[in-house]
Amino acid sequence: MQRLEEEEKKIGLLATNTLAEKIKDFFSLKSVLSINASTFGTFSKVTDIADVEIANYPKATNNSNTSIIIGDPFSVLEQVDDNYDLIIGDLPLGYKGADKRVEWKDGNINIKAKKNWIIILKSLFKLTRNGYGLFLVEPAILWSQEWKRFTAVFNDLGFYINAIFNSPKNILLPETSLRPIIILVSRSGGTGLFIAEISDADSVVSILRNLTENKSSHHLETGVFVNESVFKGFNNYKITKQIEKLQTQYKEFKELRLVDISTEISLGKQNKKFEEKTNALYIPRVCNTPVVYSLRQTTLKHQNYFQIVLDQSVVLNEYVSLFFSSDLGRLVLESLYGSTIFPTTTKKDLEQVSIPIPSINEQKIIITANHKLEKLEKSIDDFKRELSLNPKSPISIQDKIDDMLQILDSLSDVDRMRSLIRKGESKTLEFKQTFSLNIHTDIKDENIRKSSLKTIVAFLNTDGGNLLIGVGDEGNVTGLGGEMAKFRENEDKFLLNFNSLIKAKIGEDFYPFIEYRIVDIDKAKVLFVECKPSTSPCYYDEEEFFVRTNPATNQLKGPKLVEYIKRHFSN
Repeated sequence: MQRLEEEEKKIGLLATNTLAEKIKDFFSLKSVLSINASTFGTFSKVTDIADVEIANYPKATNNSNTSIIIGDPFSVLEQVDDNYDLIIGDLPLGYKGADKRVEWKDGNINIKAKKNWIIILKSLFKLTRNGYGLFLVEPAILWSQEWKRFTAVFNDLGFYINAIFNSPKNILLPETSLRPIIILVSRSGGTGLFIAEISDADSVVSILRNLTENKSSHHLETGVFVNESVFKGFNNYKITKQIEKLQTQYKEFKELRLVDISTEISLGKQNKKFEEKTNALYIPRVCNTPVVYSLRQTTLKHQNYFQIVLDQSVVLNEYVSLFFSSDLGRLVLESLYGSTIFPTTTKKDLEQVSIPIPSINEQKIIITANHKLEKLEKSIDDFKRELSLNPKSPISIQDKIDDMLQILDSLSDVDRMRSLIRKGESKTLEFKQTFSLNIHTDIKDENIRKSSLKTIVAFLNTDGGNLLIGVGDEGNVTGLGGEMAKFRENEDKFLLNFNSLIKAKIGEDFYPFIEYRIVDIDKAKVLFVECKPSTSPCYYDEEEFFVRTNPATNQLKGPKLVEYIKRHFSN
């Protein structure tokens, strides 16, 4: 593993263990049964099993309220006592025969399903009336018809999935890059399914608080209640939200599935080559290989590709290839491949992939622009190779390069802003509708202004981030025109005032970490503030210290402040 991946795994495992510990606290759970059937260690710190002898039977840890099962729990569960408040299942996913179908008969129960699922069901009968089960599972179950049938039986037996958590990235490395999900199960059904994305240990408390208080936020990072019947995974949820916002930004986009825009989808055959077909697209069966629109561009044997012949009246193959190289397109591919231990896809899954498609004319414009950019890239590469040998050339084209950069920067700001708005607020992105105008009282408000400035401080003290002032919470571009007119400020005066407040409330020492400019987007003016992580602690007005915890800005005081500064700025 790379050093960054190792650090991400460490942070992620701390988060999953914190989740289990905090669930005990939030729901006042005492007795714990831990099923440790994998080597992942997702919840290992909860039961402190590092020094326990491996055995195929329940064994008490130092905590008398906790029992563990190490090894194959399928048969061992028969020997385990009932009445546990919390059952934790660290299951082996696609390894060790976890996908093998087994039969379980017990009284009126007669069910055949994947071994992992039967283990989950068997263990749940050990729960107390108000107990909870917490289990690690593959994300692919969320759109599995077999899982839907299983959960129907599950519900009939009196068990319900209350919440699904997306685990932090890379917690299963080096075994697999799969990002598993964690399901929370109880004997009580709720009014909806709570979903949340866990990034680190700090995010867990706000997530569980919203869950226990039945609060739905606007962000996965703090938890959202959704309709269980339509939830098909976290990537699918993000894709749907981004496409909805894309259709809001550009009315001409339509969301269409590959099956609806193709005339043929076929998988390459062993040791045979595809025949080149008009308007065809080539999508690899496995990840980490680009989607291409010509056989000349393929880098694998044809048996490793799907050939998709697209309807020319609706979509152009080169446009779809470009889409899959975009951030949203890569997210779609991640959703397609990244849901099982072995990252491949099937024709059935491919058919259901949704793509935002503009008019044919718009597609042609996008393709032409891409050709020109590719030509420009080649010219720049050629020029760079000869630069040191032609000292007079840079002087003659310096002004033209500056003009070109100014145009590209302007265009890229708008595109970046639209992309950020589609993704929504997060730990590194915040929207503010105004800088100092209270939209409810229609007067200048110091607290509104402070809200933006303390967000900048928090970005500096954490991992950096972007602040968009002139954008509402839901991503609607409101602009600063009304605020500027209200206080009789033009663009220059507004920026001068903003700069003076940065100097007064944050400090000149932090200028190198803050960049800001007004960007014209959708006939509105938005202040785009980019913050890099600071190398030293930053305080608002030399007194208050703020950090980002997911899509929120929080103040740290006392021992927590000291510990954070020591840990975060030690290097």
